Amino acid sequence: MFNLFRSSDKLKKYLLGGLLTLVALSMITYLIPNYNTGTTDTTNPVLANIGGKKITALEAQQLFQKYSAGRIPADLMEVYLPQFVESMISQRAALYQAAQLGLTSSDDEAFANLVANYPQFFPNGTLSSKDAFEQALAQQGITLQDVVDEAHDQVILRKLQGAVLGSIVVTPKEIEEEFRKKYERAKIQYVAFPAAKFRDGVKLSDDEVRKFYESTKASYALPEKLAYQVAVLDQEKVAATIVTLSAFIIDWIFYHLPYFSSIKEYFLTHNMTTWVHIFLQRVPWMTMAEDYAYLLAMDATFVIIGVVAFQVRDFKS
Repeated sequence: MFNLFRSSDKLKKYLLGGLLTLVALSMITYLIPNYNTGTTDTTNPVLANIGGKKITALEAQQLFQKYSAGRIPADLMEVYLPQFVESMISQRAALYQAAQLGLTSSDDEAFANLVANYPQFFPNGTLSSKDAFEQALAQQGITLQDVVDEAHDQVILRKLQGAVLGSIVVTPKEIEEEFRKKYERAKIQYVAFPAAKFRDGVKLSDDEVRKFYESTKASYALPEKLAYQVAVLDQEKVAATIVTLSAFIIDWIFYHLPYFSSIKEYFLTHNMTTWVHIFLQRVPWMTMAEDYAYLLAMDATFVIIGVVAFQVRDFKS
């Protein structure tokens, strides 16, 4: 049937146009509220009658509260509720017309629609957890059957839309005209002039330059800048290094004082220079061994003193 819409034969188009007009006129009787001749319940008026199925005010209000989940303030109900009712009637009418045309939705098509609308619950195209899905829907005030029915309706509405759009014939000329109308326009935001082209024609005096500088010199001032560097050091290691260097410096100073000439062999500086004996014709191995033994003993003593001192004293304070 839809291929007839795409046909270029004018007679077929006119015939189908007449049929659609009759269908549209027949639907008017379904869309006019309270058009039936029976009695009407004033407490629950009928808003529309589509294909024998009535849409009452109570049903519309319940569906609106269900899908809005109480997120719309009471003072805005009179704004959003009529829009919801209008959309609801339009959708029911479209579904009724689709049913008249024989459009249906299979379970596979509805499932594909669910996968597209809720991808977080359908990894790799399969439902990961039905309980989690139903719990998430329950938080929105809807059930699994609600979303399945909605998925079927969306598939049918897309098919109806495709059928309507497929019946529209657009000529290449109309496409070109619409393209030109939409895109062939120019908006000039600025015009650029090369400064070098006009520089020779402009003559500035020293007085003009000075006046311009005086009026804008605030923009040439550079704000004060401060720079600093931060060194992150381990205080205990720094303290140990300072103590060690201080000990060697004091030892070197005392070693060169004449007052201590009689006990020079006990200074670290004296024992640390014992390596020069290696260049003598007769190397005093025993003397060198005694000097290095003294150095090792002093090192061990300082290590023990340092460990004890660092354990009992907090250098950070």
